[in-house]
Amino acid sequence: MNKKKKQTTTQRKRRLEKEKLKRQENIANESDVHKRQRLEKIMLAVATHRENESLEQRTNRQDIERMHTQEKRENESLEQPTNRRDIDGIHTQERRKNSI
Repeated sequence: MNKKKKQTTTQRKRRLEKEKLKRQENIANESDVHKRQRLEKIMLAVATHRENESLEQRTNRQDIERMHTQEKRENESLEQPTNRRDIDGIHTQERRKNSI
């Protein structure tokens, strides 16, 4: 009789745990749905705004985006030699330490 009671308690615990996991999963799914809906709404607003832009505004925006891209490339090209020199310096220091 005691064994049967223990099994029922264990079964009850398992059932409660499954229900808890199911609730957590439902909450996570609802959260994902709301995030997706919000993103879709924002993307739709951006698309609508761009459709309503005048040709001049569109050209200005594209020019600004192009300028930002060029600046980003220039900054990256300036950083690369510096990084290379830094890495070479580190390797040189390591070689000196190892040779001593």
